[in-house]
Amino acid sequence: MLQTRSRTLPGAMPNWGQRVSAWFGRLVPSIEPVEMCAQRFAYQPLRFRWRGLSYRVCHIEQVWERPEQPYRSARRYFSVRCHNQASYTLFHDLQAGTWHMVSAAVKG
Repeated sequence: MLQTRSRTLPGAMPNWGQRVSAWFGRLVPSIEPVEMCAQRFAYQPLRFRWRGLSYRVCHIEQVWERPEQPYRSARRYFSVRCHNQASYTLFHDLQAGTWHMVSAAVKG
């Protein structure tokens, strides 16, 4: 039977792939799908479900759009404050009609 040994070379970082992936993940925000449960005026978020929990939007703080690019469709972004006093940044993919979470900041 042939035995193999795993060796780490001197100066080599173990799990470098995981470290690079974690570093890259901090550079590029993870975008998660959101289920939009209710909207105001057919385009503003009113209530959404994210990670299994339901959130009610109390205040829309900012709205902006990013035009269509060769590699992605046009997006409408919303910075919102919800009933739990946390801030969220959502975007609506205007071509696909899907909603996504860009960032969440919970006040502590």
